[in-house]
Amino acid sequence: MAAPQRESLPAGESYVCGAMSGREALHALACIAHLIREIFPGDMSFAVVEGDEYLVYMPGKTIDIKKKPGDKLTEGSAGHRCMMEKRKIAKEFKKEESPFGFPYVATSVPIFDASGKAVGCVITAENTTRQETMRETAELLRASTGQIADSLQTMTGQMEEMRAAGETLNAITARAVSKVESTEQVFGVIEGVAKQTNMLGLNASIEASRLGDQGKGFGVVAQEVRKLAVRSSESAGRIKEILEYFKNSTIEIDDSTDTLLKIIKEQSRIIESIAASSEEMASVSAMLEKLSSGFVQGG
Repeated sequence: MAAPQRESLPAGESYVCGAMSGREALHALACIAHLIREIFPGDMSFAVVEGDEYLVYMPGKTIDIKKKPGDKLTEGSAGHRCMMEKRKIAKEFKKEESPFGFPYVATSVPIFDASGKAVGCVITAENTTRQETMRETAELLRASTGQIADSLQTMTGQMEEMRAAGETLNAITARAVSKVESTEQVFGVIEGVAKQTNMLGLNASIEASRLGDQGKGFGVVAQEVRKLAVRSSESAGRIKEILEYFKNSTIEIDDSTDTLLKIIKEQSRIIESIAASSEEMASVSAMLEKLSSGFVQGG
């Protein structure tokens, strides 16, 4: 024998009893109210109302409207309205407006008989403190990830400026080293000229001595030429020391710049990693907000 087919209720439509009448369904729900209360582990109260009278009321752990069987449904309440308007009514109460001091969601669902008349309703009230906390956490997380993203964007821009400055400095020091090496070649030429000038002065002094009185004037010039050669040689030595110091300093700057560029590259990699984690946090935040909204709406 084929199993009986179960009809799924379209979204937004109220339940109409088939095999049992609306009143029979209400009494059946009242009989298993304690089971329904245990099936849903959340902090939720559960009530079954027939007409305008409570058949059963099961309080939640912290949420209790102090009803008992036989109590009348308040006119104008959500339970009363859902039967009059023939639709499900759900309302979320924030902590500030809640009589219990915590947020909750009240839901009233009408029950119809075969003729379509609302003969009663089911009323639930659920403490949504946990969902509210989840939502607040999600909002805080979203705000934090937004701040992190802004900071990372700023840091990325600064790191890019530092990288560009480092590369520029690297190029400058490379050119400076090249210029120093070229200057060393010029120094070699100067030192060679000084030596040649000294030799010429020495030869001129010898020739002036050989000429005697006739070469005295020439000897004076030769002596000054030799003095100039010595000073040129000494100056060339000092220039060489300065150039050597400048060259070594430039090489150290170049090495430091290379190290700085490596650090910047590593920092950029870390920033990219943090940015990826921030995106994951934003995704988790959106998921938490969606979940908390789903819990509150009963979806």
